[in-house]
Amino acid sequence: MHRRRAVGDDEAALALLERAASAGLPLATMNVGVMHEEGRGTAVDYAKAARMFKVAADADWPEAKYKLSLCLETGRGIEKDTERAMELLKGAADGGAVAACVSLARKLEHGDSDNGIAQNSDGRGTLLPKGSTAGWQ
Repeated sequence: MHRRRAVGDDEAALALLERAASAGLPLATMNVGVMHEEGRGTAVDYAKAARMFKVAADADWPEAKYKLSLCLETGRGIEKDTERAMELLKGAADGGAVAACVSLARKLEHGDSDNGIAQNSDGRGTLLPKGSTAGWQ
């Protein structure tokens, strides 16, 4: 007989995600990172979140590349590296991560002097449709 879990049982969710992550599933690994980043089912641990995002990014998971790029851009949980952050952001956008497409398009459209991006209004038109083809509008 299965025990019914309460809605919002973050500790149970984290335990299941950790099992799936240990089996090598990059989506689960990324979500373990999200749980640590948000302090759901565990204490907030930005360093552990960044490590989980890196594992999933190394497995070529686009959304994890995006999450890791945010950590690297801000230095949250990992040493700041804006050059690597931009590489990952571009890789995530190329992989179809919608949030990465939008973030990179905004950087290209408005410029991002902190990351050496000059304003380029043409970038938006070439990046946003890639995310849209994945079923996102």
